[in-house]
Amino acid sequence: MSWVYRRDRPIDSKRLAKVILTLPGSVYRIKGFIDAVSEPEMRTLVQAVGLRSDFTPFDTWGDRARSTTLVIIASDDVDRDAIEAAIDSCTVA
Repeated sequence: MSWVYRRDRPIDSKRLAKVILTLPGSVYRIKGFIDAVSEPEMRTLVQAVGLRSDFTPFDTWGDRARSTTLVIIASDDVDRDAIEAAIDSCTVA
């Protein structure tokens, strides 16, 4: 299954990298853009497969609203709420 995770709060990318390491193996892929606290002017591209993740400053926000949008691909039996709660723990007020 796949779904889109969207939030309007910035994310601590270092915390997110650690959370990705703790996700179950049934989460196969995460890809999208985050509003990273460490790069407030840039959209940061996130690509994760298994325990590997990469965070790359991609381009400026320009006229786009700052937000986080991640596509998550996982097996059908994954606990979607638990995955989203884990990622939510990386957001910053």
